[in-house]
Amino acid sequence: MKKIPGCKLFLGDRPIQITIARAFQSLSMYEIGQVLYHLSKTNTKPLDKYELEKYKDKQFVQSQFDEITKEVPAFKKIFHVFVDERDRCLAFSLQECVRSVQNPRVLAVVGMGHVNGIAKYYGKMKQEDIMPLLLVRPPPLYSIIIRKGLKFTFYFLLFSFFYRLFFG
Repeated sequence: MKKIPGCKLFLGDRPIQITIARAFQSLSMYEIGQVLYHLSKTNTKPLDKYELEKYKDKQFVQSQFDEITKEVPAFKKIFHVFVDERDRCLAFSLQECVRSVQNPRVLAVVGMGHVNGIAKYYGKMKQEDIMPLLLVRPPPLYSIIIRKGLKFTFYFLLFSFFYRLFFG
């Protein structure tokens, strides 16, 4: 990029903290448990280059998506946040990038799974469409109370352990 005259770097993705927060907020406690259980029992192994080639086939990817969402329906919500919402953000960022440069030749480096979505939303996104996708709702009061309660309990148990260890 630095060797091409006039080339500028434009980072157009949504911050990962927002994406993760929105993904967790889209799930109920039960769904979070389902996802964590599924991830803990999944036996992952590295893909060789031949297995990786299969993922270039859209039908194969769709069949994998259908299989995993049949097992754990909550993954649909996660994929919506990680793929569809980000497609919208990336399409808007590309629109803004093209609009802001003098010579509108833009090279976008995106994941293969985002290409169709960006093409679908490109030219159709407005600022008011993107703003809700950049907001994270504050956590509900019960969530804050539970989190603080667990933290307090942990520190209390840790303190009690060391107190008994040293003072008997």
